[in-house]
Amino acid sequence: MWLVKKPTSQLLQIFGYDYAPLKVGNYTIYQIDSIHYDDFANTVDTFSYQLKEVIDSSYTLLDGKEGFRLERFRRNNPSTNWRITDVWVTYRTNGQFIRVEENQPIVKLIFPLKIESSWNINSKNTLDSIVAEVTSIHPSSFLGNLSLPATVTITIQDDQNLIERKLDQEKYSKDVGLISRDYKDLRTQVTGEIVRGIDYRKELIEWGTEN
Repeated sequence: MWLVKKPTSQLLQIFGYDYAPLKVGNYTIYQIDSIHYDDFANTVDTFSYQLKEVIDSSYTLLDGKEGFRLERFRRNNPSTNWRITDVWVTYRTNGQFIRVEENQPIVKLIFPLKIESSWNINSKNTLDSIVAEVTSIHPSSFLGNLSLPATVTITIQDDQNLIERKLDQEKYSKDVGLISRDYKDLRTQVTGEIVRGIDYRKELIEWGTEN
């Protein structure tokens, strides 16, 4: 019996690897907007800046896997220069997409990507277990004025009651990777007025490949 080896492009689509593209030179730029509420100091502070992530190079990890050096840059607005802030590592196995953030390996995606698939994002570190779930997959999507191929939504937390709102949700797009993150950890009054916490939004504004 002959086994037919599927082309790499087909495997990317079947398993969803193309939602976490790893290629040297790939870059993404995000707009970051966050609001911090402090009831103790009675202040509301807003922060707005841009974040750029670039896959700078690849190398062999200690366990033999191919790892990618991810350089992260920040600028206050398009008229200012980029300033490097972090260097992280990212890699993909047959079943997982992992980013090492602040020396903590986080399982961002699992493969194959299927609705209601769930996993512990901290399974590779010593932090408390946090379960993520694939909650939606769409054939196409718009983000602002960007037209994107198929997207998948990963929900890490989505809870609300009369005095709290907690949300942690990420979206990925084929051939692009992460396109947005919404994070809310807010304390409210029963009237809905926010008294403390953080409301954070990360949204893709540009992506491509550097020479």
